[in-house]
Amino acid sequence: MDKANLIVRVDIDSKKAFAKIGGQEGVERLMARSDQKLFETMAQTGWTVETLNESKGQYMLSLPSVRYEIMGAVISIPSPKFATWFRDTRGKSNGAYKERAQGDLVLQNGENLFTIELGWPFSKTLKLSGAGWTRATIGWDGDAVITTNYVEIGIQLPKVPGLSAILEYFVKNYGNESTLECAAALARGADSLPKPEPSPGPSVILEDSVLSQARLDPGHGHGHAREGRAGLEHGHELGSRSPSASSSKARNEAEEVALR
Repeated sequence: MDKANLIVRVDIDSKKAFAKIGGQEGVERLMARSDQKLFETMAQTGWTVETLNESKGQYMLSLPSVRYEIMGAVISIPSPKFATWFRDTRGKSNGAYKERAQGDLVLQNGENLFTIELGWPFSKTLKLSGAGWTRATIGWDGDAVITTNYVEIGIQLPKVPGLSAILEYFVKNYGNESTLECAAALARGADSLPKPEPSPGPSVILEDSVLSQARLDPGHGHGHAREGRAGLEHGHELGSRSPSASSSKARNEAEEVALR
C-alpha cells in the first residue's frame, strides 16, 4: 500500500439472494452450522479453501482467474490468493436482520498481479502490482441471505491517460459480482440442506404407552383376556337356547291346557 499511487476504496451495497426451496427454515439451519461449514458453503465453483487453523478461523482462499474487457482494454489476473480470518459475529442485529459472520481477506500474491492490455492508440501490455484487503459480512433476514463487502486496494500505476478510471471500474465491478455470488452460493447451500426428520405422531406415542404399561403390569393384560373369555362363554350359553326349542315347549304347554 505504501508504494501505491492509486488507492481504490469501495463500500459495496448489500447483496441479497433467496432460499426458494429451504425458505427461512433452511437459512436458519445453514446459519447454525459451524464457521468452517459456512465458509466452505460460500466458496464458489473454482474456489479453493485450505484450512490453516480452524479454532482460530484461519484459512487460505484461492479464487479463479479473471479476465475483463473494459473501455477498450483487457484486464486479467491469475488466481488471487487471500489469507482469511473468519469469525462468528452472532448477536448483532438490526430489526429483522441478523448478522452471522465476518471475514477479513488480505491479498497475498499482489506482485505483478494485473495484466493490462491497452488497445489503440497505446497498443501495449502493462504488468501492475497491487496490495489490498476486504471485509465481508454475512447475515440473513427471513428467507434471504445478505452479504456486504468493503474493498480497499492500492496499485502502482504508470502515467497512462485513462488508466486509473479503467482500474477503478474493474475493482468496483469485480467486488460487486463476487459479493453477489457469495450470497447466491449461501442461498443454494440453504436449499440443499436435508430437512430434519419429523417427530413421531400421537398414534405411535399411544402405542408405545400401551406396550410400556403391559410390560410394567403383565397381569393387567391377562385380566382383560380373562374378561374377554368370560364374555364369550356367556354369549355361547345364551346362543345355545335356539328358537326351535322354545317353540316346542310352548306347543306342549298349549296341548296340556286343551286336554283339561
